[in-house]
Amino acid sequence: LEYQPQFVGVLLQGLSNVTIGPQIARMMLEFLTALRAAVQLANPQSVGPPVDALTYAHVRADVAAALLQEELTVGIDRYLLPALFSVLPAVLPCMLEDTLGTSGPLGRSHIRAVISILQMGRQANAFETAQLETLFDQIPGSPSTSDFISAAITHSEDFIRVAAFNLLCLSHQSAELPSQFELRFIARFIRLNLADPTHTYRQHKQSLFRKFLMRLRMGLRRHHKTWVRSKTPEQLAPY
Repeated sequence: LEYQPQFVGVLLQGLSNVTIGPQIARMMLEFLTALRAAVQLANPQSVGPPVDALTYAHVRADVAAALLQEELTVGIDRYLLPALFSVLPAVLPCMLEDTLGTSGPLGRSHIRAVISILQMGRQANAFETAQLETLFDQIPGSPSTSDFISAAITHSEDFIRVAAFNLLCLSHQSAELPSQFELRFIARFIRLNLADPTHTYRQHKQSLFRKFLMRLRMGLRRHHKTWVRSKTPEQLAPY
């Protein structure tokens, strides 16, 4: 566990460089893997999520600061978050606490960071769709998930609104039925945003909505097949 305190911070700053970003991402992945192994060796009684939390504690301050830096957005989304969730799948609560547990209103950088964390966490299966509505409940000082999503889909910036819509529309399981929570905010987003005059973002929103409809269709199809298999021929006769 002995390494230079500045090491992680220097690595994270390099993520903004498109030339060396991929190499730094590999170094970060190898470093986190070695760090977790060292933490596990030093704490043999701990397994799973506790080891992830103990490991993350060594890099938490640097990662929390990097998450809020706008110039690192692309590197964080493309390299840092995938590496973190790959090695430390149970760090979602820690990252949300660092970005949500503020005493004042959430700024643009906080909202953007939280959406990125949730998107990658969902891809990494760090939480289930049904958990999204209550995900912020245990974080002191944070808004409710409903208030956060509401603020994101009505934000003044197109980028934030589209990112929130992406989070609601897409799932790591292509045939997963949406929750009532998702449906409520997707319907609200459509009423407010789908007729956006901005050509680029309008196309992006329409593309996301088409993907959501495909997810809904596949989910209903799978649900119907499961329902049919659960019935006897006599029960299916009226249909």
